[in-house]
Amino acid sequence: MNLVPLGRADAHLLVSLARRPEVVRFGEHTATDGAEVWEPWLAPEPHGRIAVGAFAGDGSLSCAVRLTPLTHRRRVHVATLDVIAPWDGLDDDLHAALGAVIDTADRWLAVRRIEARAPAGHPRVAGLFARHGLVLEATERQAIERDGVLQDEVSLARLQGESHYAGPVASAPSPPPRRPPPTVVTFRAVTPDDAVSWTRAISHEAVIWGTLQLPWQHPEVWAKRHAGEDAHVISLGVEADGELAGGGALVLHPATRRRHVATLGMFIFPHHHGRGLGDQLAAELCARAARLGRTRVELHVFDDNTRACRLYERVGFAHEGRRRLACVRDGAFVDDLAMAWLAPRAACP
Repeated sequence: MNLVPLGRADAHLLVSLARRPEVVRFGEHTATDGAEVWEPWLAPEPHGRIAVGAFAGDGSLSCAVRLTPLTHRRRVHVATLDVIAPWDGLDDDLHAALGAVIDTADRWLAVRRIEARAPAGHPRVAGLFARHGLVLEATERQAIERDGVLQDEVSLARLQGESHYAGPVASAPSPPPRRPPPTVVTFRAVTPDDAVSWTRAISHEAVIWGTLQLPWQHPEVWAKRHAGEDAHVISLGVEADGELAGGGALVLHPATRRRHVATLGMFIFPHHHGRGLGDQLAAELCARAARLGRTRVELHVFDDNTRACRLYERVGFAHEGRRRLACVRDGAFVDDLAMAWLAPRAACP
């Protein structure tokens, strides 16, 4: 069994799974739903839905689990859970997929309540779902048609802190050993062809811990971003000895009275940490911002990410203040620091 993020290219696999009689019987979909239904269901969002699939040894999709954070202003702490799976058997696969999605919600999203629906009276409600902290809250009478008759469903919910979740990790990932600097360092544009390696690196826990990225992202998200369709985003990759080793972006502020400002974000692939590439990438991004007429480059960094703070200080970023409880990281709210780099006057156009 192998867990992977799902995207629209996997719609044909989900169609095959969803049409199985033991799957469609307990779902909200129909056996005739085709790829045009499941592609939007799988469409990845950079800071929204997460879809994870469990694959069997023969390459077939055994189950799919999707988490969708709500956008209503008074319900932004809630996410809904959807399960496409056989409702009899394969508990190990579904257990793993549910665990991955719920762990993501606990540690990296501002989700405090997860809601789900299930067939009333099914043993999975008291077994597998309860094992993941989902508690029955209501029985909805005659809520769905199944086997030609109206049947009951149950609504379940899970509140963070009321399950087996062990709590946030107290310390940062261990720093990597120092490695020799690369012989050749070059900068280049990041393209959609880099999406797979980029997604693999940015989903590493050491990268997630120090950024606002999420696990289980699909390469489709980054292929779209790197297609160059947004003129306000300048992406840049850094290569070490011919291998893509990290990247960053400048987001150019579009407002007329803030057209001198750019926001910086960057990361180095984990296996290239400790080689001095971060300093070179940050300096290059600032230099490019200045050449574009942006005289202020701003960023936010977690207050306990001392390695990153020192890096930005070396490049010339100055501390400007602290944002209290600004982000969710590893199951807890944390502060971040506002920093900015100002272009030397000689660099201003």
